[in-house]
Amino acid sequence: MAIDWFTVRAGPIKAIQHGIHETGLFETELTGPRTFQNINYPTAQTNPVNTTRESGNEFRHRIEANLVFERSRDYSYVDDVLHPMASVVAECMAALAATESVISYVPAEIEDFAGEMDNTSVLVLRIAFDVTTLVDLAET
Repeated sequence: MAIDWFTVRAGPIKAIQHGIHETGLFETELTGPRTFQNINYPTAQTNPVNTTRESGNEFRHRIEANLVFERSRDYSYVDDVLHPMASVVAECMAALAATESVISYVPAEIEDFAGEMDNTSVLVLRIAFDVTTLVDLAET
């Protein structure tokens, strides 16, 4: 039986999607590279970056959760960004823990980007998760 590569890559991606969704904080949820037209803020994007073979039958996946917040006069970094970020990390970690093939997972990087998108002041928070899965290569 051949390895189901769809499941190998999709499992961790679906876990990040699920974690974001479980927070209930985002008006728009996207997966993969998309344009940001016709979205409502705050929005979240699950962005699969890469899958690489680490050693033996372990594969490392880099998956980003990009959280996009609209900035205004009433904007509070702590309330409007940090609290949602903490919820996303907690829910994604729980979803990854429940994913059968996942053997390790960690939020490896968190970065802030401030700017403007379509004449809207935004802050993008990028959370990069490193996830390791175990694949039975004997199935090839």
